[in-house]
Amino acid sequence: MNWFHKLPGAQRSPYGLECRILRQIPRLLVAAIALPAMVSLLARLWAGEPGEAQDRQLQVFDFLMLGLAGTALWLIAALCLVCVIIWVMKGPAYVADAYYLPGTRRAGAPGAGAESP
Repeated sequence: MNWFHKLPGAQRSPYGLECRILRQIPRLLVAAIALPAMVSLLARLWAGEPGEAQDRQLQVFDFLMLGLAGTALWLIAALCLVCVIIWVMKGPAYVADAYYLPGTRRAGAPGAGAESP
């Protein structure tokens, strides 16, 4: 089933920044996960004497780093979606079938040239 037809004579726009950003997405994902994890690990290694107060502070810091990683992942997902939308929009132009509103006259139909009462 062919839903869309390419518009004759449509020109494709050259790809630009969106393709370069899409190529960087895997690196950004690794960085968004690895950097907060390494900072949390360094905080545990750098921590002084273990104690109840120290453990509580490390737990809060771990949650902070988890929130930072989650936020970074959502931002990367939004960036990826924007780049894909721009990439699709720069592709070839397509024409879908026309949708005629009920109660309107179509060109070529009987009485199409007549004015509505």
